[in-house]
Amino acid sequence: MATNFVTALGASDIDTKQLVTDLVAAVREPRQQQIDRAKEKAEVAISSVALLKSALSTLQTAAEGLGSVGQLNQLSIANTDPTTATLTAGGVGAAIAGNHSLTVEQLAQPQRMTSGGFATSSTVVDASNFTIDITVDGTTETISITGGTTVSGVVSAINSAATGVTARLVNTGNGANPYQIVLQGESGSDNAYTVSSSSAGVSFPTTLQAAQDAEFTLDGIEMTRSSNSVTDALPGITLTLNRVNATSTNLGVSYNVAGISASIERFVEAYNLVNDFITRATGLPNADDELAGTLQGNTVTRSLRNQLRNLLGSATSASGTDTTRWAELGVEFDRTGTLTFDSDRFTSVFESDPADAVKALSNNLTRPNLFSGGSSGLAGDVAVAAYAMVRSTGTLADIDQSYQTTLETIAEKQSKLDRDIERLTARYERQFSAMDAILARFKATAQSLESSLDFNNND
Repeated sequence: MATNFVTALGASDIDTKQLVTDLVAAVREPRQQQIDRAKEKAEVAISSVALLKSALSTLQTAAEGLGSVGQLNQLSIANTDPTTATLTAGGVGAAIAGNHSLTVEQLAQPQRMTSGGFATSSTVVDASNFTIDITVDGTTETISITGGTTVSGVVSAINSAATGVTARLVNTGNGANPYQIVLQGESGSDNAYTVSSSSAGVSFPTTLQAAQDAEFTLDGIEMTRSSNSVTDALPGITLTLNRVNATSTNLGVSYNVAGISASIERFVEAYNLVNDFITRATGLPNADDELAGTLQGNTVTRSLRNQLRNLLGSATSASGTDTTRWAELGVEFDRTGTLTFDSDRFTSVFESDPADAVKALSNNLTRPNLFSGGSSGLAGDVAVAAYAMVRSTGTLADIDQSYQTTLETIAEKQSKLDRDIERLTARYERQFSAMDAILARFKATAQSLESSLDFNNND
């Protein structure tokens, strides 16, 4: 803080404190304004990058839906007897519209065995060490059990061995030894198992249920599966067998084209939001548009828009499809660069060959190859590209880091300016202090001369 020495000594009417403040401000103000403008610009750009990331994430989500067979399999399913079997979208490949007949001759089931009885769950099975051997499909696993282990401990040991056979303890409530260990394998005849114990304290003499495959006839073709949940008998459909029924059940599968069309509408809207955002942000500032110009001159951001436009104009990366481009599905750019969607055209193309359109969009993947970047179809490739932009090591992260680095540079400039101003203030204070001393000496001399003159005049 500058001390007003001149005023204090009565040597001058100049307010040196204010003078130092004004001189320092005159030096600081233009440099400070430049720093403040640069800081605000970088902070606004970082906010814009965050908003762009959100818009691209929305586009990625919309594209993932169209690039995933499971979500494209939006189906209308007819079933004359849901008690016999149920159909749900999902399974291997794209669904194929059509009608089917089904009879169920046998359900898949697991093998179940039970041990002899025990008085309590804490009954010790054997005082000595022993083993239990479980053999599944020719492979034997030996489970070593320490002497003194209880019935509950044997159950835990079997489950920990992860042989494919699980154990549980049941209380039948019957007789003096109501506790039994029940073993259960996985369904299907290939999962039948045998079990033996080296201890007389535990054995599994009773087979409650034999392992068997499901047997059913679909469209006149006899089939067997190890599970009652069948994902590969009807493309894109999971068929769940519920009961044996020799009477034919009629099944119908058709696509809900309106649902898929709505998904494409959302995709188009998401793209146009990204396109509009980048166009405004990288364009000229506009007093009526807070977004306009916030990323002006950022060529990397503009390149993201170009990359997406190129994908939407390119052929599908899926092979062997009659449908190859978005435009064939009614999705194309107008003269202004806005993406449009002709739902009638899409419906016509899709209904003529749903499986072909699904493959063109998704390459028949359950999910686009986000991490490997592999061929993912028209929609899937857009999802892959958007993910590469928004991921933690992606393009937007690089853009954000560049502005963060700018802020760090600005902070360094601010620190340097503060140091420069501090030194300048100290220098001005020293200079004015010296001036004060000189003025004080001048004042003293003037007073001395004045006194001498007065003395002489009086003589």
